[in-house]
Amino acid sequence: MGARLTPPEDLLRRYAELTVRVGANVQPGQDVVIGGFLEHAPFVRALTAAAYEASARYVDVSYVDEYVTTEGASAARARRRSSSASCR
Repeated sequence: MGARLTPPEDLLRRYAELTVRVGANVQPGQDVVIGGFLEHAPFVRALTAAAYEASARYVDVSYVDEYVTTEGASAARARRRSSSASCR
C-alpha cells in the first residue's frame, strides 16, 4: 500500500469554500452537519472552518472509523456462527 498524499492546505481550503458556499449553499444562522471517515479529517476541518466563515450557527461533525465498524461486524458474525453452532 503506497503513501497517502495529502492535498496542499490551500487546495483543501478552496475546495471546502466551494463545497460550503455553492454545493451546500450554507446561509447565515444555519446548522451544518458533516460526516466523514477519520482519514478525511483535514478536509472535514476545512469544511468546518468554511461553514463558520459562511456564518453557520453550529457545525456538528461525526466521524466513522472504518476499522472499528469492520471489527464490530466481524465480531457479530462470529457470535452468530457460535450461537447457531450451539443450537444444533
